[in-house]
Amino acid sequence: MGKRRAALVAVLPVICVSALCAENAYVGAMVCGSCHPSQFTGQSASGHAKALHRPVEHALAPDFTPAASLTRPPNFHLRFVRTPGGIEVRADDSKHLTRLPVDWAFGAGSHAVTFVGKASDELYLEHSFTYYSDSRSFDITPQHESLPAKTLHEAMGQAIRIKGSGFTIQNCFQCHSTGPVSVSTNQGIRVTEPGVRCEVCHGPGQGHVMAARSGDPAQARKLS
Repeated sequence: MGKRRAALVAVLPVICVSALCAENAYVGAMVCGSCHPSQFTGQSASGHAKALHRPVEHALAPDFTPAASLTRPPNFHLRFVRTPGGIEVRADDSKHLTRLPVDWAFGAGSHAVTFVGKASDELYLEHSFTYYSDSRSFDITPQHESLPAKTLHEAMGQAIRIKGSGFTIQNCFQCHSTGPVSVSTNQGIRVTEPGVRCEVCHGPGQGHVMAARSGDPAQARKLS
């Protein structure tokens, strides 16, 4: 009897932790919308919901690859080019050519869209050119005009660390997405859900969903 009680006590923390993890899981806005369609439709149309996209999935994607190259003094030329895998920036100084991916587009496009891509296993790059919706054209990314641009790599944008103490690129994604942000085994950024969606304000929805589906509306309201 004593051994059985000890075994049960040993298992209980695992069960409790598993239940807690389930309650704290993010379910995504589509699940929220299955029970709250009007709220989902309204929130989906907001700038917050559209704060982060893969570039080719952005509503303004056709404007992101102009035919003309962009010039940054004294002699740097950059082009946003559509490729089979997405969009990349090709930069040259008439001697050397460098290519870097455009992995993410930050901003709904009401005012502007700024681009970010992985530069190495340690760094992401905030690209030096931003798309501005009012002029439907590219210009220098805010505050990049004060950064050095003496080399081709500097002219391409601002390098931001992936991990470490202080500010990292993960902070950018945490403000423009919903749920935890992590780094994959190949050092790429992974977001739970792009955009600022329902669970940023309401918290992880799994507990609410489980309570609603089990017929416990009072508990569901507590967890909403």
